[in-house]
Formats: sequence, structure tokens, C-alpha cells
Amino acid sequence: TGLLALIKLSNIGKIIFEHERCVDYKRDQYIQYFKKHKLQTSPIILVHKDMEQINLALNNIISKQEKFFSITAQEYKYDLWELEDTLEYQKLYNKILKFLITDGHHRIASLSKIDINAYGLVFLVPE
Repeated sequence: TGLLALIKLSNIGKIIFEHERCVDYKRDQYIQYFKKHKLQTSPIILVHKDMEQINLALNNIISKQEKFFSITAQEYKYDLWELEDTLEYQKLYNKILKFLITDGHHRIASLSKIDINAYGLVFLVPE
């Protein structure tokens, strides 16, 4: 369970950290892809320390609201809920001091080379 969000790419190196070094040729391939298609097709996964307040808030949504959307792909099923008060969640996630990129470090590096002031789609999950 986590949160899909837009996060400012200028946060890389400040609160968003890579777990490994990016390979230049792979980053350059993604840069060409993003320039051509102007689209980020999958979220970058960022992990953060487990926080009870966030877990309670997300579990509260799941238990009280109808699903907004479901996606089934191969052996996985994803259920999505819509947030009504995004400011409440921004306040909760602003308390997190550090995110680790667990999937998508080449994609986020590529996006930041194109426009450091842009936003990227991320999936925020506790460790």
C-alpha cells in the first residue's frame, strides 16, 4: 500500500537518493525516449521509513471508500482509491526526510536531465 504522487525532480540528492550509480548510456536512452514520446509510462518507486500516521491514513481510505479503479496485469492486481484532501497527505509526507529510489533510478535521472524543475510520477511505499 502506498501513494501515487507527483514529486519535484529538483529533490534528487536532497530528499531523494539513488541506490546505485546510473549508467550513462541507459540514462541517455531514456532521455531520447522521453523527448520523443513526452510521456513517463510507469511510476518510479520510492521507499521511505514506515510511519504509523501514513499507514493509518491509507488504511482508513481503503476501509471506508469504494475503489476508484482496478488494474490486473499478469499475476498482479492493483486497486486505486482517490484522495479527497491531498493537503492532508502532503503534510504527512512532508515529515519524511529521505526517500530511496528502489526502481526507476535511470528514468528519474533522465527526467531530471531534461528538466530539473519538472515533476515525475512516483509510487511512495514504506520500507
